[in-house]
Amino acid sequence: MSEAWIVLGSANGSRNLGDECMWYAAVEAVREVEVGCSVVTDGISGWEPPHDDVVVLPFLYPSLRRGRSLAGRGSALVAAAERLISYPGRVGYASRHSSPLPGPETLGDLGTQWFEAIAASRGLIISGAGAMNDDYAVHGLYSWSVLAGWAKQLGKPVALVGQGIGPINDDRNRSAARSLLARAELVGVRDARSAEAARELGVSESALHETPDWALAARIGDEARQRAEALHLEYTGGAPFTAVSIHRRASTTRSDLRAIGRSVERYVLETARSGKRAVFVPNMTGGRYSDDRETARVIVGGWSERARAATAIHMGQSDPAVVKALIGRADGLLSTRYHPLVFSLAMGTPAIGLAYDEYYVRKLTGASANFGVADNVLGASDLLVPADVQARLERQRLAGVAVDRDAIVGPLHRWLRSLQAAAPAR
Repeated sequence: MSEAWIVLGSANGSRNLGDECMWYAAVEAVREVEVGCSVVTDGISGWEPPHDDVVVLPFLYPSLRRGRSLAGRGSALVAAAERLISYPGRVGYASRHSSPLPGPETLGDLGTQWFEAIAASRGLIISGAGAMNDDYAVHGLYSWSVLAGWAKQLGKPVALVGQGIGPINDDRNRSAARSLLARAELVGVRDARSAEAARELGVSESALHETPDWALAARIGDEARQRAEALHLEYTGGAPFTAVSIHRRASTTRSDLRAIGRSVERYVLETARSGKRAVFVPNMTGGRYSDDRETARVIVGGWSERARAATAIHMGQSDPAVVKALIGRADGLLSTRYHPLVFSLAMGTPAIGLAYDEYYVRKLTGASANFGVADNVLGASDLLVPADVQARLERQRLAGVAVDRDAIVGPLHRWLRSLQAAAPAR
């Protein structure tokens, strides 16, 4: 393992296509410089990475939650109990157990396992995610800060790439974010608002790099395009369609879903008059509350027969390239999800973001701004007026955005080469 790089993901194994896509692109970029290196990453038990020569360790963040002795036992009931126990005061608990920097043994066997993996590695890279915020603080701030702290303690280089930062309003979380960012020599962010948040948290201009989203580095080959074409024919007979991607968060109630569903149904019924159909395209297909296919079935199940007749749900386990290519064939996208919106705009498909809260407003407006698009984010609970939605889509008039891959992976490549140049011969 002496030649391994630690390349962390945020959701490996969860079937979150966007975050897995960013991790995939990060590993590919590392191996373009560190040719033939092995990789250690984190992920859900049983996940099989799409790359070869990758060792998967369990996520560290459950070790910073109450009930951690229950984590990893495998039972869904036990996992639910662990989450229930950990929820009250979870930020305070994680804060107390991550600062000052704990010894690995204080976080149990898993802490020791991660410490030893970092000690035997070339360094630590944390790939893109939207986890550096109050909502995901235990994972994206506290556990990452501990891992980065151990890396610095062991003299290993640390980089973050493709990160979405904020909102971080809790003072304890801001302190953890400062510690994490101070431990990284390279801080890559994916939008201007995240760059500004990084500056406010003390990141220097020399360390900070704003790049397009790392998920855009995913290549669309002929096979993916052909699969998307076949799905288009299967679901609509080749008719024009609106892509829809709705995600149910843990805090999303059935009444929330009904409100979103009624709003989207109204748009689907109106556009069906001109022969257009709707296709629900999932971005996340794992877990009871995070499987977008099941969310789509709940929503569409409450619609009128005419709306259901104009709608299809993609039930497959598509990879990011297929999803991106399928969205590229749509006339427009309605999405509560960040990465489907990014894929859409990159493919020249106009997109409307439906934001649950400030966290999603920040993500969706930031992604849109990277493509020169504004005034396309509405509240998820807002009643969609078909004529207004159509006007917002038509105003975008995108012709597709050419993605310069070097603009994405270039800062990481240059950082890795600088480490190679400074290192003694191995």
